[in-house]
Amino acid sequence: MNIVFIAPECYPYTLASALSYFVYGLSKGVEKEGNNVKVIIPRYGSIDPAHYLIERLPTECKFNYEGKQTTAVTYKGILPDSLVSVFLIDNQNYFSNSKTVYLNSNEDCKRFNYFCNGSLSVLNSLKVKPDIIHFIHPYTASCVQLINESFEYRKYQDTKFAFSFLSGEHLLNNLTESLRDLIVSASFVTTLSQSHAEEILSDSKYALIKELLLGKKDNFQGILCGIDNFTYNSETDSEITQNFSKAYFSIGKRKCKESLLRGLDLFDDVSLPLFALLPNVNSKLEGDILIEILTKCLNFNLQIVTLCEKEYYLNSKLTEISKQFGNLKIVNDFSMKKRIFSGSDFLVCLDRSDPSIIPLQIAMKYGAVPIALQSSAAGEIIIDNSTDNNSNGFLIEKLNKDLVLTAIQRAIKLYKDREKWPSIVKNVMGLDSSITSCAKKYIDLYETALKDKIKLSTTVEG
Repeated sequence: MNIVFIAPECYPYTLASALSYFVYGLSKGVEKEGNNVKVIIPRYGSIDPAHYLIERLPTECKFNYEGKQTTAVTYKGILPDSLVSVFLIDNQNYFSNSKTVYLNSNEDCKRFNYFCNGSLSVLNSLKVKPDIIHFIHPYTASCVQLINESFEYRKYQDTKFAFSFLSGEHLLNNLTESLRDLIVSASFVTTLSQSHAEEILSDSKYALIKELLLGKKDNFQGILCGIDNFTYNSETDSEITQNFSKAYFSIGKRKCKESLLRGLDLFDDVSLPLFALLPNVNSKLEGDILIEILTKCLNFNLQIVTLCEKEYYLNSKLTEISKQFGNLKIVNDFSMKKRIFSGSDFLVCLDRSDPSIIPLQIAMKYGAVPIALQSSAAGEIIIDNSTDNNSNGFLIEKLNKDLVLTAIQRAIKLYKDREKWPSIVKNVMGLDSSITSCAKKYIDLYETALKDKIKLSTTVEG
């Protein structure tokens, strides 16, 4: 099959996002199963052609946008350890003039409408007729409107469409007519876990999109995402201080932890449990709860490293707290995530949204025991320590100060238990989170969509 992914992000060209990891892992997984896969993303100002080994294609794509003739420059790269071609669309007025992936909603509307025009124009120039175009994120929705309304893109009307989104909030915040058209016309719609799919269909806050998705019937589902084992492998990863395996992790994890403590100027005491924190909460109420929890935790016998973007709204507050406590460090460089995960004993993720599942899966590959909310997709991969000998983490019923602090204290107690601790780390590292099974489920959906197309064609001819 010829499959094209159109998305705002893709690792390693864009970092620090569950979306970029998802596009990267799924496109590689589908290609490994024998399919011809291409990915189209914007070339943001942060993507240096020399660093990422991408080449500028000689042919420029010209098309009308907002009543004017415009030109898009196209770069081409290859995803690591794959045959997946990545095409990066550039225009100085929309992408390469900014190193930030997302701006404000008004600017993003113009930028990504331009990107959709450019993506279809690139497809035309490549003379590729895809069997499936897989749109990822609501910002790609206007592609379908262009296909339906523009003569030059009409050839794609008999191509099958797929649509994936990470969270219901993404849909609610971008519920345009184009997005409605995409959902209706897509052969199937997916989100990143079954629990989130069920939440969207049952929670009243999603009422505006519920009816649209109910109309898809069985063609709307949650598919638990996975990660690429080639990229995230503690046994072979050259980015961490020392490699280690599930069977023999003690020395390697210790070396990684020692190096991380020195690098972050934390207390050089490996006996203290080290917690990595992803502070991905979005509301002021949740932010206030998180800050209160963090301040309490810093009085425990532990150390904390927080990983967040510099632009994150809590970053300045977190930085202020770190100046008061020597056992807290704030890191804004997401290229350090592997070093942080491999050197940390625990990963705390209190994000209720579905994308949190991907950093959890990555951290678990490096032996960090997860602490997460049960209501998120984490509940599909974590077995709580209080319920099962095969446990691989800690689940918290909801974002509540007392519940989170209790979970942290339970984690510290387990860390000090030298008999039980090795077992839970082995369970954590033993989680099967390979993208392969996820990719095969998507391939089944692609093939079903194409079979339906053949049936329809046969019926029309008859």
